Amino acid sequence: DHNYTGKRVMTELIKVFVYGTLRKGFANHYFMQNRRNGVAHFITTGHTKDAFPLVVGTDASIPFMLPVKNQGKQVHGEVYEVDENVLSELDDLENHPTWYKRSKCDIITTQGATGIQVGDIVPCFAYFLTDFKESFLSQDFLSEYTLECNQAYLESDKRSLPCDVIIQSQRKMTRN
Repeated sequence: DHNYTGKRVMTELIKVFVYGTLRKGFANHYFMQNRRNGVAHFITTGHTKDAFPLVVGTDASIPFMLPVKNQGKQVHGEVYEVDENVLSELDDLENHPTWYKRSKCDIITTQGATGIQVGDIVPCFAYFLTDFKESFLSQDFLSEYTLECNQAYLESDKRSLPCDVIIQSQRKMTRN
């Protein structure tokens, strides 16, 4: 008589689109692999249904997707399913909602997966830069943050100034 009466708690997984340093082979991908953060499963690759400006800002080579729909290009990246713990950790990492804002956007898949075909539209969360300098909109927009960009990426502990200080000082320079 070993009846198990415990209930298994199922947490709903949330789809997140990553387009920068969290992707496979990039500087912060370790974060998606760290099981202590919670559950994060790679699902597929894809690109945004709508065009958005993707720029590399600051001397630290940080990728920013700007919340300006139909400007820029379709942004390529990866789709993950994450649990609420990982989502919360991502919010902390991206400093949501102060630095980046987590918002819904549709992703068109470019690779098949279980229950997903190439060309399917998958609603995901993505992180958009909340407050950006106007000059970002006159930069060359990228469709993908490449490994070349990533090589110039400086992790936060190696930067001489925090990014918000860098951007605010650049913003002041462009206003003068």
